[in-house]
Parts: sequence; C-alpha cells; structure tokens
Amino acid sequence: MVKPMLLTAVTAVAFGASTAIAAIRSPAARPLVLPADQWLATGLVDQVHGNAGVQVSESRVRAWYFKMVCPEHARCEEEFIRQLSSGGADSTTVHDTPGRATATFSPTNVTCGSAPHARPAREYDTYTFTVPPHDGELPAREQATVTGCGGPPASYSIGWTADLVRWPAFPRATADPQHAATMIAFRQSALSVCRTVNTELAPLAAAIDRDEAVLSKSRGRDIASANAAASIAKLYPKIIPIEIKDYTDVPQPPDEGLGALWVVYGDLVRRQLPYATSEVAALAKAFTAISDYERTGSATDQQKGAAEYSIASSDANTVESLSPTITHLLQLLQVSTECSSPPALTTNGAG
Repeated sequence: MVKPMLLTAVTAVAFGASTAIAAIRSPAARPLVLPADQWLATGLVDQVHGNAGVQVSESRVRAWYFKMVCPEHARCEEEFIRQLSSGGADSTTVHDTPGRATATFSPTNVTCGSAPHARPAREYDTYTFTVPPHDGELPAREQATVTGCGGPPASYSIGWTADLVRWPAFPRATADPQHAATMIAFRQSALSVCRTVNTELAPLAAAIDRDEAVLSKSRGRDIASANAAASIAKLYPKIIPIEIKDYTDVPQPPDEGLGALWVVYGDLVRRQLPYATSEVAALAKAFTAISDYERTGSATDQQKGAAEYSIASSDANTVESLSPTITHLLQLLQVSTECSSPPALTTNGAG
C-alpha cells in the first residue's frame, strides 16, 4: 500500500522545468544523449530462456530518471536512475556512443519461485537505447541474466516504452503590489493571511487523514479502500492553490532593507512551485492507480501506483532542498512559523 507523504508548505517551494540535455540528434553522427527528465516506463517481457523466474507477456511499470552528474575536477557523466520492484532506486552511468547508449547496473537480489519454495537469486541488467526520444516517448530494451534459479544461467528481455512526465499547470506566484506601512504591519498581515490559509487547509487535511485511516485498516481489497484512495487523489491537488496565498496575499514589507528578502523569498517560491505542483499531481495519479487496484486487483495498477509515488518522492526531494534557505529568510523577516509549516498539515497529517 502506498502511504501518502506530508506535503511541504508551498512557502518551501522551487523553480521551473528542467530542460532536455540535447535536441534530437542524428544517431549516425553524434552520441545518443538521453534527456534529464522524469519518465514513466511501461515494459513487456517478450523473450525468456531458461528458468528466469518471469513469464512471457509479463508487464512492468517503473519510474525512470536521467540526470547529468558533474564531479569536481572530473568529466560530467550521464546517470540513469531506475525504480526497483522493491520500491527503492538503483543508479548507473550511461555510456554514450554514436547512435547508441547503454546502461549496465550492478547485480540486484531477486527471488525465484514463490513461498514456501522461493529461493534467492541474482539478476544482471543492461538497458540499450538506440532511438532518441521523440514526442515525449523513449524506447529501450532491457536484457537480464538471472543466476540462482536452478540450472544454468537464465535470461529474458523486455521491450520498454517510457513516456515523459510533463509539467502540470501550476498557479502564478505574483507578489502583492501593496507595501505594508511598517514591518510590524507586514508581520501582522502575514500572520492573518497564514491563519486564514490554515483554516482553509484544515478540512482537506482532516479528510486525507480519514481516508488514510481507511486504507491503513484495510486487510484486503474492498470498495471502501478503493473509494478512500480515489478521494485522496482528488484532495491533494487542492492544497497548492490554497498554500500559495501565504505569499501572493501578503503585502510586501516596506521599502527597506528587509523588503529585498521578500523579493528573494518570492523567487524561491516561483522556483519550487512547479516541483510542488508536480509532486501533488503524481500523488493524485498514484492514489488513482491504488483505487483502480483495489477494484480490479491488477498488478499493473499496483506497479503504476508505486511508480507515480516514486516520481512524487523525487519532486518532494527538490521541494525540500530549498526549505532551509526559505525558513532562514522567514526567520530574518520574523514571520510566524504558521506560514512555513501550516498546523493543519503538520498536526493532522496529510502524511
């Protein structure tokens, strides 16, 4: 069961869409460089040789990530991060050559068979990319070798198609054009707005808590769990438009030195806002998939829920990365912590 995370207040949010590392290139002339973005990959096992512990036509859904890693005093390398079936993540370096890119992962622990006859095994995976991404799709092939399932090493292959996780629409974060007369008036206005925001958030957080309790108590698939997951999927996206008022509805400080801090704070809000919006969008998709799984028992729906949750967690890491800086700015401005940590979200749950 995917458990909802605590959504960080939008006052701890950051910037804008990542861009592709390179445009579509001629594979005959240049290395095949993969885009630094998030992908939702769907795969189908199409070949099995020996006892590999998988079946032909078995489907998989996973979250993929690509990014450039540039160590100090070293050449930048492209990294491929994949979500594992266990829910964790694994990463390796991508080797680019003309018209081809490959990524070989360290062996992972897998299980052959089912209880009580399950046995530990090792799997060795290599992904090959020969076609650059086009129109938000990235094809790939995975070749896996499995040892420990009994008999000689077995193998299987998967044909993958990854779909780009596109940025959802997010609200504009524009500063209130008005300036408070004094810093005291600014802080009083901020506190008033943040308390109003908290009042609006409270019923959403309480509803998420109630639905989460239904999911937590469930001992199997049932209609109540399906309805609770569907309810959570609708509730999470409502949080961001409310939280953003902690910035947009607060008059700016007077034109003093501290006013410049509010400008920096607003820049950070605009920088993280796309990631926070993407986070709740992925959470909504995750709980929609869970709801579908509760109704159908489909392993594909279960895997999609886990993959979307992985994407939400990745976005949450970006949101969290600027939280210390934002908290420090609010401390310098002497703004109440009710703005950076709404009590409705921290005491009720939504997490």
